[in-house]
Amino acid sequence: MSHYIMYFDGSYKSYAKNQLAFSYLLLNNKNRMIVDQNVFQVNTAKPLENTVNTAEFLGLIAGLKVLLAKELSDVTIYGDSKTVIDSMKGLVNIRAKNLRPLLLTAQTMIQYIADVDLQWVPSKQNLADRLCKR
Repeated sequence: MSHYIMYFDGSYKSYAKNQLAFSYLLLNNKNRMIVDQNVFQVNTAKPLENTVNTAEFLGLIAGLKVLLAKELSDVTIYGDSKTVIDSMKGLVNIRAKNLRPLLLTAQTMIQYIADVDLQWVPSKQNLADRLCKR
């Protein structure tokens, strides 16, 4: 069985027509080959409900969907959002109304993936960061 590595990231640009961007990158740890990757850009009509944390959660959820669709397990997930990583680990409580549904969605999805480890990394080490900034 292979071990997988997933990176996720998100960004929010209020000056660019309230644009959310989020991405994930899924690698096979054995040979570092890309298994899947994607970047999404969305212009939103609700700027007050969107933050960089919204985009970060959406990047995580997009990656989790792929892990579930491909029925993958034994994965280390890296993200540069302490808010997302720590809330997923239960270390901090999310009170923001716009983030609670995203947190609950990600927590529900991750329950169906065996052997998941969530780790924070600095932005410079987050390989999905480059995808978001295209």
